Amino acid sequence: DTFNIVTLLSAVETEADRRKMLGHDAEKEGGPALADLLIHQIEFADVLLMNKIDLIPKEEREGVVAGVKGLLTKLNPLAKVIIPEKAKFEDFDVAHVINTNLFDLGKAQTSAGWIAELDK
Repeated sequence: DTFNIVTLLSAVETEADRRKMLGHDAEKEGGPALADLLIHQIEFADVLLMNKIDLIPKEEREGVVAGVKGLLTKLNPLAKVIIPEKAKFEDFDVAHVINTNLFDLGKAQTSAGWIAELDK
């Protein structure tokens, strides 16, 4: 969700902010916090699809898209980042995201996120 990711992640700048926004006992209450889940999904993905770009004001769009794409690339440099050309996935070729054959179990099992989860 390109439109909201910057707002969500920029609102959680410190551990105190994170606790205030997402609840101080999020881990104890049944799972990781929302921001953690979002980041884990980005780090583990093979394909990242940026959507809702049409909701960003035109005068800000280029900068926001570049910033979000840069963030995604930092979190997961190996993922393929796709920016649809048209709003609401009009004429979008689903072959970009379905049956890509990009998943590699061996690589996944050696990823930092996978190892950190196993160490819990």
